[in-house]
Amino acid sequence: MYLINGQLHHAYSLDQALQDLQQALPQHLARALDSRTVIDAVAGFARQLHDAHSDLPLDNEQRQALIDFCQPEALAYKRQRELGADADSLRRFDYRQPRFEAWRPLGLVVHITPANAPLLAFCAVVESLLAGNVNWLRPSRSDQGLTARLLRALVDCDASGQLAGHVAVIPASTEQIGKLCKPANGVAAWGGEAALQAIRQQLVPGCRWIDWGHRISFVYLTPESSTPEALDAVADEVCRLDQQACSSPQWLLVDSDDPQFCAISVNAWRRRCNDAPRNGRLWYRQSRKPRKLPRTRRWPASVRVLPVTPGKCGMAQAGG
Repeated sequence: MYLINGQLHHAYSLDQALQDLQQALPQHLARALDSRTVIDAVAGFARQLHDAHSDLPLDNEQRQALIDFCQPEALAYKRQRELGADADSLRRFDYRQPRFEAWRPLGLVVHITPANAPLLAFCAVVESLLAGNVNWLRPSRSDQGLTARLLRALVDCDASGQLAGHVAVIPASTEQIGKLCKPANGVAAWGGEAALQAIRQQLVPGCRWIDWGHRISFVYLTPESSTPEALDAVADEVCRLDQQACSSPQWLLVDSDDPQFCAISVNAWRRRCNDAPRNGRLWYRQSRKPRKLPRTRRWPASVRVLPVTPGKCGMAQAGG
């Protein structure tokens, strides 16, 4: 499903989509997108998600995750934390030098998103909008129009009408990625090493490359945060997708020397093993060899480092 200039299209060609988008691209790049416009539209979208009669194809967990992500205060804080309080102002940090600095949008950003995180594409586009970029999204084949419908709903919540020209969804094939990325100022892509290398080889010189590949990820667990629900979520994150997600945890860091607390953590693993089917997507294949993980030198005495091996569970938060 295509999203072009705020309108959904089931039947569209890549050439026609690029022609329509590139025709108005200089106009959209020349007009600054205020972050307040984005936050107001996202806030309206979050209110729409509270409506039980919304026709967006989301389950309750996905709906609540988007509501949490779309909180205006959180988005405003995120932008301020990463870009500073006056990100758009021209500043002179060293008065001994005739040099001025300011944050500016990168321009046109193409996002190439994975299949193992259904809501990631929407969140990536929103964060790029906060920076003022024009965004073209190439979703995964399993997306089935979900992100296009979410972004269309977001565009409908924009009173200014400006977001329609800053968001597009183009389900190009793998062979068409080079053509899609040709006018881009930056490309943000998720995937394994081979997939990312294949995409990067198709980029033109000077295009900014923003890759999100596999990382060594970990979970930091404290007794205060370890509710039964949180521990179940840890076990799910470790075992879901057979460790193929870029943020799949390989380490569980337990901030406690209490053996009873460690036993409680292990019980969550056993509970999930009994509750969930071993269908090859949620749990490890028993024949899979463990990854070679880097040795850690020194950790605080109160932290235990537990590696995750096939057939066992452990956890993580960082990654990309």
